[in-house]
Amino acid sequence: MKRLLVVLLVIFALVWLPACGSNSPVAIHVDQPRALLDTPLAITISGLRPHERVLVRASTKDARGKYWASKATFLADSAGRVDLRTAAAQGGTYQGVDPMGLFWSMRVTSPTPQNWYCLPGDKSTVTFSVEMGGAVVARQSVVRLTRDPGTPAGRLQSLSEVGFTGEYYPPADTRIRRPAVLVFGGSEGGLSGTLTSSLLAAHGYPALAIAYFDAPGLPAKLANIPLEYFAGALRWLRDQPGVDPGRVLVYGVSRGSEAALLLGVHYPELVNGVIALVPSSVSQGSMTGHPGPVWMLGGDPLPYSNQGSTLHPADNPDAEIQVEKIGGPIFLDCGEGDRAWLSCPYAQAIIDRLEANHHPYPHVLLSYPNAGHGVGFPVPNFPDVWGFGSGLATAPDATAKARQQIWPRLLDFLSEFAKT
Repeated sequence: MKRLLVVLLVIFALVWLPACGSNSPVAIHVDQPRALLDTPLAITISGLRPHERVLVRASTKDARGKYWASKATFLADSAGRVDLRTAAAQGGTYQGVDPMGLFWSMRVTSPTPQNWYCLPGDKSTVTFSVEMGGAVVARQSVVRLTRDPGTPAGRLQSLSEVGFTGEYYPPADTRIRRPAVLVFGGSEGGLSGTLTSSLLAAHGYPALAIAYFDAPGLPAKLANIPLEYFAGALRWLRDQPGVDPGRVLVYGVSRGSEAALLLGVHYPELVNGVIALVPSSVSQGSMTGHPGPVWMLGGDPLPYSNQGSTLHPADNPDAEIQVEKIGGPIFLDCGEGDRAWLSCPYAQAIIDRLEANHHPYPHVLLSYPNAGHGVGFPVPNFPDVWGFGSGLATAPDATAKARQQIWPRLLDFLSEFAKT
């Protein structure tokens, strides 16, 4: 009789005890396992025991073969679930509630002097794993796309054929004329705006990324750059099928913001709006070790200052950019923790000058406490492209969270521009 009772108790335990904890395998659920890189995801983990602690990892490999990884620990809720939209990371590469924290907090696993993330082509694969007691109990991969499969791939443009070096991302349907964007970076040189351009095209805005120095056939250093080079790219862009020639914007980052603002001032017939990120309100001199002009027009240097870090340069007051002459809306962003230069005071000086001169077009300034120079690259949910510990930000997490807000605001700005 006792033996029968023991057998019944064992059967009862096997049948009913799982109901007290997890009654299904641990699983990772992603609402959009294949989506554009800038798309926020809903990631949940199920099959855990109530209030169980788990470690979640994310990893990917970039175009240079470097591995990037992040991690965070979570406590399951009373239903044995972790929803990254509401669950706070207790520790790891980020803390607190951030649905995309495991993406932006990735760090290179083998640090080198060049620690920026280099995207592998049109897509990247991120693999998530859940660990309990040191063992992996679930895995799930997601694919992050840099362009919509319905849009054409970027097309390289050569200096010898079109007069500039760049990559063009056309719209999917050229029968409809759309606002277009000319994109270029800053002192990093080369062709640095391709990811931004690809994503803008995916959202319906044809985009041309160009290099203007440190590329074959172009000046080796950021000095003596003719604005006519950009104007030629603008004319080419305006002539492309599906582009509305009356609604073309320039998009410049950091030192490139000076070029974007100056193009708006000197080429109002070509530029209908300006996006200037982590900008300067002053045309700065060359940083090549040989003080001199950076921007040229008609063979002559445009006014510039060699003082640096000043809003009203005494060595050349004319170096302040006459932004009130820009014939269209202006979008600015900055980080108050920017250690590269005074992007927020510069941006505010731009706004003050616009308002003092009763600029008739909309202007937007997004300013973020503790965020750094990296908000000049506003694509969100992306490993830190400036490198952790680079000295360009007081708080990398503040920069990442600022990007999550800036990018949709920028898309809203473009949407409003498209309606004008």
